[in-house]
Amino acid sequence: MNYYAHSLPDQPPSNWETMAEHEKAVANRCEEFAARIHPEFKSWGNLLGCWHDIGKYSNEFQTYIHKANHQLDAMQDIHRAELSGRVDHSTAAAKWAVDQFGPLGRLVAYVFAGHHAGLPDWDDGHSQSGLRQRLNKQIANFANNAPEDLKFLPKPPMVNLAKLGKHPISPGDHIRQTFRVAMFARMLFSCLVDADFLATEAFMSPIQSKQREFENLSLDQLRDCLAVHIDELTAAAPKTILNEIRKKIREECIEKSTLEPGFFSLDVPTGGGKTLASLEFALRHAHAGSWEMDRVIIAVPFTSIIEQNAQVYRDVFASFGDRAVLEHHSNLEPCRESAANRLQSENWDAPLVVTTNVQLFESLFATRTSQCRKLHRLARSVIILDEAQTLPVELIQPTLMVLEELVECYGCSVVLCTATQPALSIRDRFPIGLRNIRAIIDDADVLHQKLARTRVNVIGGSASHLTNPIAESSSDGCIRLDNEDLADEMAALDRVLCIVNTRPDAADVFDRLGDDEGNFHLSTRMCAAHRLERFTEIRKCLQPESKRPCRVVSTQLIEAGVDVDFPVVMRAACGLDSLTQAAGRCNREGKLEVGEVVLFQTERLPPPGYLRQTAQLTWEPGQSHVD
Repeated sequence: MNYYAHSLPDQPPSNWETMAEHEKAVANRCEEFAARIHPEFKSWGNLLGCWHDIGKYSNEFQTYIHKANHQLDAMQDIHRAELSGRVDHSTAAAKWAVDQFGPLGRLVAYVFAGHHAGLPDWDDGHSQSGLRQRLNKQIANFANNAPEDLKFLPKPPMVNLAKLGKHPISPGDHIRQTFRVAMFARMLFSCLVDADFLATEAFMSPIQSKQREFENLSLDQLRDCLAVHIDELTAAAPKTILNEIRKKIREECIEKSTLEPGFFSLDVPTGGGKTLASLEFALRHAHAGSWEMDRVIIAVPFTSIIEQNAQVYRDVFASFGDRAVLEHHSNLEPCRESAANRLQSENWDAPLVVTTNVQLFESLFATRTSQCRKLHRLARSVIILDEAQTLPVELIQPTLMVLEELVECYGCSVVLCTATQPALSIRDRFPIGLRNIRAIIDDADVLHQKLARTRVNVIGGSASHLTNPIAESSSDGCIRLDNEDLADEMAALDRVLCIVNTRPDAADVFDRLGDDEGNFHLSTRMCAAHRLERFTEIRKCLQPESKRPCRVVSTQLIEAGVDVDFPVVMRAACGLDSLTQAAGRCNREGKLEVGEVVLFQTERLPPPGYLRQTAQLTWEPGQSHVD
């Protein structure tokens, strides 16, 4: 009797995929993926591919697959003919692994049990989906039908996870030990679910599978193309202090790209050209030594930045068409989503991925198969965390732990890239911080001083420096501006950016400004196309030859990484990191002797939580300094 893994609708069993064919196809892919992560994982990949669907050898599953395709023999048992619903075949492999291999088999059991529905918890209480409940479940008998060579596969190969990384884990560090085991299981899970999906697609949807057979560009091709682009920009740029600093930053990125993989910080002042400099570092570093990295992944916190940066990269690699940059985020415009982009987004099978922090960290921590498919592609990658200061404080410990695992055990380099570098190192007296973060720029403080282009004025005891000082002091002696005050202050200036903390405030200030064609409103509630259209119009208004005014009121979406240049920026009470990022939109190109940044209080406090806490720490009325 033939045992089938997959059928084809309304086609005879002679055209179906047998278990032997499916097991081999999945095992080959899974073995390839696992070996790419680490040579010691190769035999794990083969074992997972061969075993994952062993429950399909049950008579119940074979009856189900025939029934689903209207191929039931009239002579079959009536009970089986009335069988309804999907037969649970994934639990079978999980139970078999535990029966054969004990504690080590339990680790494999998580992978098997979740390869369709997602990684289970050990015990989920009253539900029956936890692994503990699944292992106690009565399932259809498959053992009598399974081939002998599957029943007696060798045990999973031993891997000393404590010594897998660059630095052995101390025997007493139980948190790190369990985290490493969990990460190892997740990597195996990713290899299996991606291999299973691709193999199934090759049989069930051969046309779509064929569309994946395109040749990816090499990182060396991208590196050479980027180098030519930057050389052309440098040759055409005027000889200014800012451009000399950008040149120095690039030179240091090239020099440090030959260092061994690990953690790096790229502390570049706003306007220093870190978007292209960090990419050049990554592309050069990927193949700079004996290590061979597969891809560069750029993760950014906000869709407003990813839209801008992805366009920069597309312009650089325009000669390669849509093959160079995989842009993966929720706001991607349909017109940019080619067939290749859509397919590559499923598992990040691309040399250059531009994505969001949400996509990256959900892949690292989520349980769903669709999110975990791309996890194994993170191994042997250069990961650039743009605007690293935005990593969520409440999740900082697991975030740093998973980044350290990627660097320690999975051949990654991580670049913390920002103009406001957070203190994430153990050397910064941060107990849970990262070890050995190497600075790409040796004298970052000196660069920041050379690029000081703004003066921050804090509205406190008086409002004498305001254009229209109509605000009144509150009972605590602190001057607060209401939305009418803000609108009046903006209306008195030709070019000004005002950043407030809430969407309602941004909309209200904009309404009070009136219908002048030079007034603009930005909000995260705008769709991506609408925002890009607004940014394009704003940048045209800010050109020296433009005679139009440009007054923009926005939420925080504009303050980190968005390439705009205003002579005056007003910022509602916020944390120092937000204030510094907002100042980066002021006198960005250094065309003025000094730009004006105004930090002010509003009638309402910032929203509760992190924003309010950081604003309260920052607020020191009456201070003024050059930044």
